Amino acid sequence: MSFSLNKLRSELLVGEDPGIFKEQVESYLAEIDAKGPAIFNEGVLIAEEDPVLFVAAFLAALEREAPIILGNAHWGQIEWASFDRQFSPGLAFGRALNLKARPSRLMALEKGLILIPTGGSTTQELKFTQHRWATLENQSKMVQSFLNTNAINSICALPLFHVSGLMQIVRALVTGGQIFLTNLKPSQSTEFGIALEDYCLSLVPTQLTRLLEEGKFLKQLVKLKCIFIGGAAINTELLQRAVGLQLPIVTSYGMTETAGLIAVEDHRLGKSDLPCRNYLLPDVRISLELSEGLKRIRIFSKSLFQGYWGGPKFEPAEGFLTSDYGALNPEGGLVVEGRLDRVIISGGEKIFPQEVENALVATGQVSSALVVGQHSTEWGESVIAIVTPANDTIEGFNPERLAESLKGSLASYKRPKNYITVKKLPLLNNEKPDKRLIAELLSSIF
Repeated sequence: MSFSLNKLRSELLVGEDPGIFKEQVESYLAEIDAKGPAIFNEGVLIAEEDPVLFVAAFLAALEREAPIILGNAHWGQIEWASFDRQFSPGLAFGRALNLKARPSRLMALEKGLILIPTGGSTTQELKFTQHRWATLENQSKMVQSFLNTNAINSICALPLFHVSGLMQIVRALVTGGQIFLTNLKPSQSTEFGIALEDYCLSLVPTQLTRLLEEGKFLKQLVKLKCIFIGGAAINTELLQRAVGLQLPIVTSYGMTETAGLIAVEDHRLGKSDLPCRNYLLPDVRISLELSEGLKRIRIFSKSLFQGYWGGPKFEPAEGFLTSDYGALNPEGGLVVEGRLDRVIISGGEKIFPQEVENALVATGQVSSALVVGQHSTEWGESVIAIVTPANDTIEGFNPERLAESLKGSLASYKRPKNYITVKKLPLLNNEKPDKRLIAELLSSIF
């Protein structure tokens, strides 16, 4: 099926005047129509900072099947320079057109193409996954089946240029749901004016940590239908704390290449009738392929992307080989154990950062941790822990006491050789390690 504004729910955005929103969509439609057929080769950049305008522009481009390129209004010079090396859009919503942009290899876009930025480090070119309405619609129906509901209503507190934010909009469009746009900041009222039990919320672990620390919205969070946690692995202590507070937590696994989550672990108390709380969404199949002694995850799904923009040809029928490794439990659920590109080899031993990070947080002496490897002539790689001390007390942080606390939980070769204290971990917007910032941090100290 294709997208149609005629099927759009009049009150898609909670709290927004439907008449004014309709006028905003029509304004974007007029701009697209004014470009004529050329827009189908050039595409439309959508990088509106205002989420309401972002949604309006997205709907207009969908309606006309104009190629869509999603962008982040807060990208810096490096990211926009990378964008300009790849695209020269006919329209730019949220950014002035760069008329001097001369892509090194200008390729004609295709009608109905939806390009979503994904992963990578700021030292590399921006990467864009190629999706179409059909792949996004398939993923939405998979989530609808999991939730066993008709309309999927969402409280959206994630950036819309990212797949985790965008798919909340798409799921509402596909299922006739509604969207409540918010930033969940302390200044916001706790009176949402919606039936919370009918709404889902998607968060990254950092957001969940902040909400639990602030405590302002706890009464509201408990009432929700579901709280999806994704973007990065959640540490055991944070998960146990959230579940202990009876929050309807569902940890999820997915990526931009799969249009969002394709596997879940349901921690909701008394809300799930499933015999196993860890399972794959409908129409998802996983194969495990041995790589460097680990079982690498290959995903087969109707929500798979159609390759990277400017990249080699990709055949969705062959599945997508991820950089993650894991296992399948007896019931067929997926257990993700880590990423191949984060494994540290020190003294010939393989060290999995997530295990060390969980152990660090479990001591109670740090609130978050990021474990990385640094080149060492003696060890090959040396284990370095970048940590935010508990209660933000960097001055009182005692690395010797922390190292002593790890002796009972980690083998000696897994324990960090050095600690770096920071107020905020060097992460990208999608909660993945920011390789550029990490390199700068390490070079400034060692």
